[in-house]
Amino acid sequence: MSKPAAASIAAFSKRLESERAEYLHMSPPQDSCAHIRFIGTFAGRPVIWDANIMTLAHPDAAAAGGSHATGKHQFIDIDTDGDDIRGIRIGLSLARIDQPAILKTIIMIRKYKRLHTGYHAFNAS
Repeated sequence: MSKPAAASIAAFSKRLESERAEYLHMSPPQDSCAHIRFIGTFAGRPVIWDANIMTLAHPDAAAAGGSHATGKHQFIDIDTDGDDIRGIRIGLSLARIDQPAILKTIIMIRKYKRLHTGYHAFNAS
């Protein structure tokens, strides 16, 4: 891992610690989406996840592939680019994105060991 990435992650970690937070909102949260950043791992190394978590009803969910002819599917879409900061979009079958949903999503991303780039539908009906 390069020094700039390590420095960026360390600085972000200190910011989280100083604010006593698991994550930071990057824009004001809405009922249908939240743009947050949190620390996790990807491909065996630490990253800052730049996450957009949204309900499947949110317009960006359909644009990200959350809407299919056979119905709506929950999804994770991980950017192919990014070193210390990695973009991720997560579409969930929820009525709203609230703090418990955000915290559960962070846990899911942190625990899922086989994450890889690209779009992945899950719990398809």
